Amino acid sequence: FETIMFGCVFLSCVSMAVDTPLHNEHPTLIQGAYLLDLLTSAIFTLEAILKSYFLGLRGPKGYLGSNWNRLDLVIVISSLVFFTLDSFQAPIDFALFRMLRALRALRVISRSPAIQVVVNSLIESFFSIANVF
Repeated sequence: FETIMFGCVFLSCVSMAVDTPLHNEHPTLIQGAYLLDLLTSAIFTLEAILKSYFLGLRGPKGYLGSNWNRLDLVIVISSLVFFTLDSFQAPIDFALFRMLRALRALRVISRSPAIQVVVNSLIESFFSIANVF
């Protein structure tokens, strides 16, 4: 399961890399990236629903008991809002949602406890260094 989710994170990063403001140059490529983004968003949404069902929502072992799962949920919700507004062709600037989509690469951190230890150590050391100055 985790290997599949790593693959989805990778595909999501590929679709973001292909997405460019110059939509007129390669419309087929942009359409393919959009569909890939839609597919990975659907998979991430299904993962969040399944995790919240099987782990429960609250408590230390629940889905919302982990800050990394909370980050995943924010990313999933922002993707759902983006696609909902885009389907209605709402006249708003999607820059914020595109920025939040960039956080999907951070989902790799939530998948690997070893990377979590490194990131948490870096964050803690940053605050310790900041206290010195």
